[in-house]
Amino acid sequence: LITPNNAIAEENLAETLHEKGRGMEAIPHLEKAIRLDPYDGSVHSLFGVTLLEAGDAAGSLSELQTAIKLDPHDADAQYNIANTLMALDQPADAVAHYNEALKINPDDIQSLNNMAWILATWPDAFVRDGNKALALAERAVSLTNHRESRTMATFAAAFAEIDRFPDAVATAEHAAELAQA
Repeated sequence: LITPNNAIAEENLAETLHEKGRGMEAIPHLEKAIRLDPYDGSVHSLFGVTLLEAGDAAGSLSELQTAIKLDPHDADAQYNIANTLMALDQPADAVAHYNEALKINPDDIQSLNNMAWILATWPDAFVRDGNKALALAERAVSLTNHRESRTMATFAAAFAEIDRFPDAVATAEHAAELAQA
């Protein structure tokens, strides 16, 4: 039973719905939680993620910008806004936010991997940085004990970006083996 006008209860219900893949049902609860407590960055962050999943990248960006204004040291909000910026085809800005997430949580495998992927594969040479991509991917692979196909695939792309093709091929083959396992 939800107590009327309880922002925490609304947020908890929204989070549960979101985790169960029912993001559209979570939206009215997130809106109510924000009306009740507009200064809770975690609610804005969850709302931003939910809106991105619903296909509203512009709305997501707005909510995540608010979340970061409220708490610039929230690594999840930094990671989530980077993902939204990628959906909006703004890789340089996304890299900046993945970087912020990594300053807060240097072992965030998702941020390491996503940032490495952008730096290794983005079509615009201005964005790419193979050496940095390799360092980030190597850290992600290390944190996953070389057992996660996605990080291994990113590691392979980083090797290819710096023209280490034999390493890229061997690493890509390992990634494929992991994906099939």
